Amino acid sequence: MTKKKVLSEQSSAEISKTVATAKAALAQVRESLPGLVTYRVEDRRTSVGRFREGEAAALEPVLDIAEAYPGAFTVLADADNGTDAATFETALLRERLQATGALADLAEILETLARDVRDTQLALGEAVRGPVLAAYEIARVLAKHDPKVKSTLARTLDFYAQTRAGKAPKA
Repeated sequence: MTKKKVLSEQSSAEISKTVATAKAALAQVRESLPGLVTYRVEDRRTSVGRFREGEAAALEPVLDIAEAYPGAFTVLADADNGTDAATFETALLRERLQATGALADLAEILETLARDVRDTQLALGEAVRGPVLAAYEIARVLAKHDPKVKSTLARTLDFYAQTRAGKAPKA
């Protein structure tokens, strides 16, 4: 098996193929996770479902106590989102607590992957943006004197004219 070239050494065509392969693999990952929930940004920000590191494991003894003294916890029977309105369903809650931990592990792996992909994109962008913006400055001067250059550069000139209201690009 030949070792794949690192992204920074791949041509744009090779990167496009690598990205297409990764997207297909991620589509399979998504398919393997039926029923994923999508919160709005505000709902995600205010959710009480966020656990700190180790919190799920720290809460398991609470369920042990609830199982040992079920009568004391019947007042919470409606709060467990279970099927028995008269029972505090500790087995269901324990199952969900463990599932939360498993999904948190997966989310951490995916967030790390997303961060590394973004950082790689930034590194490639750092290598290209400065020289291309410097070339743009030269091309912009040429466009003032050559209609063909101006026509070819029109989309770029329009793009930076829109952002110029804020600030000009930095090379």
